[in-house]
Amino acid sequence: MTITLYKGSIGIILNVSTTVDLTTASTTYLKVATPYGTTVNWIGSKTATPSDGIITYTIQGGNLDEPGNYIFQAYIVMVDGSTYIGDPVTIKVKSVI
Repeated sequence: MTITLYKGSIGIILNVSTTVDLTTASTTYLKVATPYGTTVNWIGSKTATPSDGIITYTIQGGNLDEPGNYIFQAYIVMVDGSTYIGDPVTIKVKSVI
């Protein structure tokens, strides 16, 4: 899956669907490989209905500061220590005119 956004985008809400019931998740985040070779974590939130398996993240200033492909995966850590990793998703960031 590929999402197209523009450099400097802020406030866009990502709703990342997983196949995991997040009721007992202690940590939810998106691990992001940036176009300049670094990896960062965007801390996500469970929705009001965690059993739906959706992680929500709102794009912040500085998240999409370079054009190119940002590839993210959902990471979920449960209270018992088990970890779940989602499928990769690409955000294609384009330059602004």
